[in-house]
Amino acid sequence: MDLTETATTAEVAPGGKYASAPDRAIRDGGETLSCYSWTVPIFRSDPEPSDADIALREQRGAAPPTPARPARVPGILRRRGRFAKADVPAPERIGVVFVHGIGGQEPGETLLEWSAPIVRAVREWQLQHDQRLDPVQRAQIDFSGATVPVITLSVPRICLGDPTNGADCITYPAQEWLLSEAWWAKDLDPPGAREVLGWLFHQGEFTRIVTGVFAGLAENGQTGIWVKLESVLVKLFVRAVAISAPILYSLTSFLDLIPIKPLQDGLARKKLDWFLNDWFGDLRILVADRVQAANIRAKIARTVQALEASGCTRMVLIAHSGGAIASYMTLTDGTYAPAAADQPPNRLAISVDRLITHGQGLGLAWVLGHASDGGVETGDDRLAPGDHLMQRLRDRRTDLMWHDFWATHDPAPSGSIGGTEERPEPAVDTPGQSVAVVNRMSIRQDHGGYWDNDEQFVLPVLRLIETAGAPPEEAAIGSRFYPTTGPDPRGVWRRKRVRSLAEWWAWLTVPLIGVIALGIVSTWFGGRALERLGSSVTALVRAVTDLEGVLRATATPAGPLTGFRDLVIGLVGAIPGLELDVGGWLDLVGANVVAIVVLIVIGWLLGKVPGAAWNRWDDDARVASRRDAPVRIGPGGFTGRARASAAAILILLATLLWGWIADATSVPSLVQGVFVIG
Repeated sequence: MDLTETATTAEVAPGGKYASAPDRAIRDGGETLSCYSWTVPIFRSDPEPSDADIALREQRGAAPPTPARPARVPGILRRRGRFAKADVPAPERIGVVFVHGIGGQEPGETLLEWSAPIVRAVREWQLQHDQRLDPVQRAQIDFSGATVPVITLSVPRICLGDPTNGADCITYPAQEWLLSEAWWAKDLDPPGAREVLGWLFHQGEFTRIVTGVFAGLAENGQTGIWVKLESVLVKLFVRAVAISAPILYSLTSFLDLIPIKPLQDGLARKKLDWFLNDWFGDLRILVADRVQAANIRAKIARTVQALEASGCTRMVLIAHSGGAIASYMTLTDGTYAPAAADQPPNRLAISVDRLITHGQGLGLAWVLGHASDGGVETGDDRLAPGDHLMQRLRDRRTDLMWHDFWATHDPAPSGSIGGTEERPEPAVDTPGQSVAVVNRMSIRQDHGGYWDNDEQFVLPVLRLIETAGAPPEEAAIGSRFYPTTGPDPRGVWRRKRVRSLAEWWAWLTVPLIGVIALGIVSTWFGGRALERLGSSVTALVRAVTDLEGVLRATATPAGPLTGFRDLVIGLVGAIPGLELDVGGWLDLVGANVVAIVVLIVIGWLLGKVPGAAWNRWDDDARVASRRDAPVRIGPGGFTGRARASAAAILILLATLLWGWIADATSVPSLVQGVFVIG
């Protein structure tokens, strides 16, 4: 639709008079020239289509329809010496489509975030092998969402020595990786926060989801006192969130009544992006809303078709969270299935060689959709026998290889698909490979931490992309990227490194909870340790914020600051709001509450310095892992700082205990009173 704009020009008639009607036609002749209006078309150019968009349009406009996949070029060859130029085949193109989960992702955001670690790993590998070139050959991202964005990654041909035969070498052919994203964040109407809260807390799904993490821990072989300690902390976390989440939502709902549009929009966005909705809201959409699910499937299929039209002979889908659900449904949808040999070509068909899921929500979708019942006929959020999630992937795509990565503390997968013998969960289908990884051992951070895990996720994904759909001779040789002849030590080192972080957090958190609990219990028995701490902090805050009191105490009556003091005192008395009585506000809160808040702040500050040291250790270790011969990196200053912070919390606990003992005069009287009453 053409957009037009009306503009008006006023011209002065002789004698300084404006013409009468602003929309009268220009009169040829006469003494006045009237104001007049005209229509000017506004030309707003569409986003420039990428090469993938152009290729897809050409393919869809061709008659008869072109084959879904071009012929594959030769794979890896084993030869002595160098290739002659005539023998060098054209680079084979591999398409990689990233499929994000629910959330507020912007166009191009997922493509940039997920491609960055891949590009970094490829570049560092090339530098180790004297391939000094920019791996990014081309990038077409307009950040509008209207086109198919593409990053073209060049992987040149290389000849590497065979460790079993020094006189021979393996020549890996040149490849081009076309990285794209199926962006569907704005192609759906997300569920409201009230609906998600009711589903998670009123129906009790949040407790089942989070506590399911321990099934993954047990499956991963992590048991003992640390897992039991984590269990206690997680259960406390679940109880706290279950109580506070509805309250916080109610408070933000009251703030919506403020008639300020930017504030209302900001609150709505915050509620939409709340981590509960980001993690689990997509389950309600993809399982219950079949129209929106079909819309998302179409977006994924279109992106794959665009890369196939660009000459990609192999295809990889990399999907996260709800994107794994959407990808599974797309691959089991007959609309996009290749036609049989005796049928005409399916213009909408897509061919995918490898599906890589991480942080998937398929297990949750099958559990919450009651897939174990075989499908029911009623209930929008219940899976029915004909739904795409109820179809076996291996029956629909016999040549597809499915690899699933799940983090130990990620509440979305809660272990491998299908669960364990001790705690089985319904699964319509299972992947060919299920890999447990260690991200941060954190319920809050594991779900989004896969692409920060070079050792156990990024490097394996690199190898899976290169060998996707490979012919037998190429698959037998494997990948050129960071090969290993035996168990990869990178994963072992990462597990120990992250375990040290988790143990330190336990040493920091448990004593801190003990300090607060001891302070509260001691108060019940007459102890005044919390009260003294809170009163001291309140007095300090009052002294710092009381400008008049500070100036009166520091300025002598005839000193050089007398005039400045009198000026400030006058301003404080004349301007409302400058007489900040923060100490009075803290008195209203209560000394015990102030003390608890101070203890929490102290614990947070004690965690900052060791946390920064661990991040430096992790960064250095990840760089060292991106070598053909990985090097183990020591903890540096993390160990000493972690021990110091844990010792500080223990000292604080001992100090509070000593303060309780100092107030012990009230304890015997209380006990004595109990015995007298008895």
